[in-house]
Amino acid sequence: EAPMLVSGIVPSAGAVEGSTLVQVLGSGFKAGSGLGCMFALAKAGGDGSERVMTVTEGRWETSSKMVCESPRAGSEQTVSVEVSNNGADVTSSGVQFVYERAPTVTGVELLVQQEADGVERRMLRVTGKHFVQSPSLRCRRGAGSAGMHGVSDARYVSSSLVYCRT
Repeated sequence: EAPMLVSGIVPSAGAVEGSTLVQVLGSGFKAGSGLGCMFALAKAGGDGSERVMTVTEGRWETSSKMVCESPRAGSEQTVSVEVSNNGADVTSSGVQFVYERAPTVTGVELLVQQEADGVERRMLRVTGKHFVQSPSLRCRRGAGSAGMHGVSDARYVSSSLVYCRT
């Protein structure tokens, strides 16, 4: 039987507010009520040296893949994520998850450019804060979380400026 270990997590970063669905990859995961993820959060108001183990329920998919929801962190920090099958024996893999401030959009304007071939190119210029340069950076239009409706590529310029294709 494979030893229980964590080899990686996807995504490896999420908002300090929590609720990021994190896929945990590894081995030895067992289906059952004891399956959970442990996030070593810095103690609130501390200097970061003291850690509080916060346990969230794990959803078993296979012996090498499970899903957990990140708990609320309250501040930007990097934490280790470990797994337990029974609430007692915990992995010590040291895989890290980064809590970041959630991106905030403060303004959107439509830019229309006339290309040399006469084609109009439309871009959205999105301003805000805490944008992060990441391969998964996308623009999403539409109401609420209506799936991935109206998703387009985003071009990162700075932490406060992104261009989106329309």
